[in-house]
Order: sequence, then C-alpha cells, then structure tokens
Amino acid sequence: EEEEESDAESESEKDDDKDSDNEKGPGDEWDPNESWTVQAIRKHRKSIKGSYPKYNKHQERCYEYFVKWEGWKEESNTWEHENSLTSCTKLINKYWADKEKAEEQK
Repeated sequence: EEEEESDAESESEKDDDKDSDNEKGPGDEWDPNESWTVQAIRKHRKSIKGSYPKYNKHQERCYEYFVKWEGWKEESNTWEHENSLTSCTKLINKYWADKEKAEEQK
C-alpha cells in the first residue's frame, strides 16, 4: 500500500542539467564503495523487500521510503529500507512531520 507523495519538499527538483540522459542512478549497478546523498523522501510503503526484515526489534512494521537522490533525476528514485537510511533520520522525521501536518489540514 503506497502513500501519497510529500509536497513539503520544495527542493524536489534540483537542476536537472547536471544529469545526462545516459547516466545511471544510484539504484543501477550498485557499488558498495560509492555513496549518495538523500535529497528528499517522496513517499513510503510497508517493507516488502525480501532481504530486509518486515518488523523491527519493537515488533513494529518496517517501512521502505521512496528516495530522491541529490544530483540525480526523479527517474533515478529508488525504494530503500529504513535500515539502510540510518544517516538521514532528520529527513525521515521531517517527512513524517510534514505528512502529519498535511493530514491535520484536511
């Protein structure tokens, strides 16, 4: 079950001129020696990736987040498990706060 995109990330589309059409995104041909910066969290879903746990140590359902990578086009966005996004907890917290705020305004 996918959730709606967060409209709160105003920096969602950075200068696309940096990317050429033939460049691969972070999700393509993954290299463990490279790292990318998360620019924004677009949406979330319940964890479905088989190689990751579906529940955390508190028996709460794990999530995957649709990640916009800094310096990459939207087409390069990828689903990432919360366990692999430990360095961007501020962005994840902001995503949930913005989502809650949007729900309150409905």
